[in-house]
Amino acid sequence: MKKLILTLFLVSGLWSSAQEFIPSNLLFLRVYDTEGKKMASGHVESVTNQKLVLRSEKKDSILNIPVSDLGRLRTKKTVGGYMLIGGLIGGSLGYGLLNIDGEGIVPNTNSLGDVLTSVTAGIIVGAAAGAGTSAFRKSKRYDINGDASKLEAFIKDLK
Repeated sequence: MKKLILTLFLVSGLWSSAQEFIPSNLLFLRVYDTEGKKMASGHVESVTNQKLVLRSEKKDSILNIPVSDLGRLRTKKTVGGYMLIGGLIGGSLGYGLLNIDGEGIVPNTNSLGDVLTSVTAGIIVGAAAGAGTSAFRKSKRYDINGDASKLEAFIKDLK
């Protein structure tokens, strides 16, 4: 009974946090150059018809990218990122559910095989759930190819 109640609380907590609203001024972009290589990613700070300004997540810096360097823009994050987050949550949940018994949480009472099985199953289920959620995230693609008029069309689409 305790396993069922804990599982329901954990699942309801995951669903409620997945409904977070992200304002449009924090749009995440992946930027590719004219050859198709990823050159930057981050949240849009500003866009003009001459340059794109991003706040990089990894470097915590501002990136000024001229329109002549822009090849393609993609919104949202990749499927792999969602699978990684789902796998981490699933593995943790699998390990946590394994350590629950009628007396409460009792650490280190399970064999290594049981731990590996439950964590691996949790990772697989979590990664599959992450891949499933990525299907509902409508990523858009904008081909700029150094053309300022196409960047202006992207700006209009943002509004």
